Amino acid sequence: MNSNSKNYLIAFLACTTLAGAGLALHQRQLLAEAKTAPTLKVTQSNFSPRHAQALSDSKAAATPQVANTTDTPPPSSAAEANGRAAATPSQGRSQWGARMAELMKDPEFVSAIKVEQESRIENRYGALFKQLNLSADKIASLKSLLVERENARRDVMASAFAQKLDPRDPDTRTQLRELTNQLESEVDTNIKTAIGDTAYSQLETYKATQPQRSTVSNFNDKLALSGQPLSDSQLQQLTRILSETGTVNGRSVAITDQTISVARGVLMPAQVETLIKFQTQQAAEQLIERKTSGEGRPREN
Repeated sequence: MNSNSKNYLIAFLACTTLAGAGLALHQRQLLAEAKTAPTLKVTQSNFSPRHAQALSDSKAAATPQVANTTDTPPPSSAAEANGRAAATPSQGRSQWGARMAELMKDPEFVSAIKVEQESRIENRYGALFKQLNLSADKIASLKSLLVERENARRDVMASAFAQKLDPRDPDTRTQLRELTNQLESEVDTNIKTAIGDTAYSQLETYKATQPQRSTVSNFNDKLALSGQPLSDSQLQQLTRILSETGTVNGRSVAITDQTISVARGVLMPAQVETLIKFQTQQAAEQLIERKTSGEGRPREN
């Protein structure tokens, strides 16, 4: 950030208090320039300090209202999904936003979301936490920051709903996306500072290989049935091999002949045989999916 931009930074805003629980959530630091009228202040929904930021709206003179629409943002937790399910489809995004804003005043609901998110982070990154070989304090810090990053988009959208901004407006939508990206980037910087460059690189690789790890996990389930599951070292090596030789297909990765050829160097013969059968199973499932969806079917004249 250059010196001119720094001159436009505004200090901390007052804390926002969640009703009933006395849980004070710090708001993010304002980043709007001096000549820009702030219209969106983002309030964090988890439990670590964050300052509010302003989203400048070029149409600040008018106060857009949120219209009902079925373009509902995906929930970032099971608790949030359950809260959304209570609303009918016709109520749309504005009802979801209003409902979530109300629920976030409930200390019991907020506490439940915290527990659910921490559990989900444990499940998603548990294998990585073992690989990083970090101290307990650093792992705890990493878990907290991963939750914060996960909440960034929801925090922005919930604040937009609360302040009656219209997410369908192109300018507003662009600014919401930019602010979300900025919040996520800030958290990424904090993660790198907390765990170091090497561990951060491992984290990025871990996130990028989610489809490969999912496929290896499914393959390992089959090996477990025969009493020959992969070792931790084999899991990591096969994930790497699959990222280099496999073909990504949605959330999974198709095993190729090259995958099997390279994997012979890290798997036992019986495990290789199971991998070949797994490849055959994948091919059969893909063929069935293509046929049933009509893909490749001859066109009628």
